[in-house]
Amino acid sequence: MKTKILVTGGCSFSECINYDVHGNNDNKTWPIYLRELLPGAEHYSEAMGSQGNGLIVRRVQYRLHELLKTHQPEDILVGIMWTGRDRFEFYFEQPIQFTTNIDGWIENPTRVADDAPGGWVILNPHWKHDHNAAWYRHYYNEVASQIYTLEHVVALQNYLKLNNIDYFMTTNYTTTFSPQTKNNKNVSWLWEQVDWTKFLPIDNEHDWVKANCPITGVNNFHPRPEQHEQFVNQIIMPWLAERNYV
Repeated sequence: MKTKILVTGGCSFSECINYDVHGNNDNKTWPIYLRELLPGAEHYSEAMGSQGNGLIVRRVQYRLHELLKTHQPEDILVGIMWTGRDRFEFYFEQPIQFTTNIDGWIENPTRVADDAPGGWVILNPHWKHDHNAAWYRHYYNEVASQIYTLEHVVALQNYLKLNNIDYFMTTNYTTTFSPQTKNNKNVSWLWEQVDWTKFLPIDNEHDWVKANCPITGVNNFHPRPEQHEQFVNQIIMPWLAERNYV
């Protein structure tokens, strides 16, 4: 299959804006290396640093909904790198305006649909903005966070299968899935619906690059460009080739 459209989603491990817009070579991530190996493919990145899995699925599904108006599903390849289950968002019709960016976000509030009213306020466990602490103090718990993430995975998986779109999934770090919740009856029925054959054969990108292409003297959490490149060459491309996706 010759991929004409590549759609990718994720958090900072997958975002492309710093390279594509600002020309920062230090922020060349795996989707950029992947598209370079798909000659002629048009790339839509729906990744953004700090966004949670809810925004990942909404952004990717919205972009695919628009693309399917003018493109055939067999021309599209989707790659998703899920993020930590402890990241959330909530929607306001009248978007909240922050006067300062004390938490280092890319965009907050943010939007899903192009030119849509309102906004999604992003929440992260360690952030300090006024709307963040109340959620984690009163409403957050581990089981619920795993339920939400699995719901997002299943929803996007089923949308892709319904529309006959080829795809692969993986995770950025150990915080996407919690084995401790797997046998909880509120979680297990969702876990069983996930098509794990569509996940790359690794635990997560962070641990894979640390084990297989470490950089001497560098203790970085986010993979460096050369590590992203090896991740694409050694993991993603062979997986795609085995399934005739490329």
